Amino acid sequence: MSPFLRGLGVGITISVLGAGTFAAVTTRKYLARVHQGWATRPALLLTHDVAPGHVLTEEDLTEVLLPEQFLTSAWVPGPERATVLGKAVTLPVEKDAPLLWTSFALYHPEQVSACIAAVHPGFQQALDRTRAELLASLSQEAPPSRAVPPPPPFQFDADRQALVLVTTAEVKKGDRIEASALEARKLPRALVTASLVPAEALKSVAGAVAVVPLAAGEPVRWQFLADPKQPRSVALCARQLEEAGENNAPALEQQVQAFFNETREGR
Repeated sequence: MSPFLRGLGVGITISVLGAGTFAAVTTRKYLARVHQGWATRPALLLTHDVAPGHVLTEEDLTEVLLPEQFLTSAWVPGPERATVLGKAVTLPVEKDAPLLWTSFALYHPEQVSACIAAVHPGFQQALDRTRAELLASLSQEAPPSRAVPPPPPFQFDADRQALVLVTTAEVKKGDRIEASALEARKLPRALVTASLVPAEALKSVAGAVAVVPLAAGEPVRWQFLADPKQPRSVALCARQLEEAGENNAPALEQQVQAFFNETREGR
């Protein structure tokens, strides 16, 4: 056989083997994608209806194999059978229904509804106190009869830069920003917005309360400040409402805790 024919035969053989190997690998990957999520795993189902308070036994449970793509973390898997045996369900579960971890919730809906009915009057009182405290605080800090002067305009130099106020040290939420903690720094016009405080406003904002924590070197914005001389901000109202609510919350939490303690002891 001539060298040409021998080489041609070897080339064809290698090509056929390569094509076969490529096809086999591609087919395997395709089949893996098709079967992905369809591998079965055991899940627990109920063999009959059970009511809240029923203690699960072996006779109550059966295992069924289901595709893993249908099993969420809420389902109790088969290997967890020993974990749930001897535990009482707090919700009714019907025959052939999956056993879910939520079936063992600490409180069933009837208890939660009863708690809401019992605690609602106290919640309304706490809400009223919170509203009153917030309105009193706003009235003290910003009397409606007091006019708020407009902020001074920015002064841009020949390089189209303006001086704005920045912090020279960290300022905690609720602290007053002293004049010594502020300095003027130039910013290009593209970065200067109406929310920034011009350097010319230093005297009027010195002593203002920070409604959010400020890092050193951070530009000061009007919405970060709380002071009768400055425009009031949504952030300030939210902070004061939050603080007033925190002051009134402990009694409400104790009332809820007392309700459920009584419920458990009454079982």
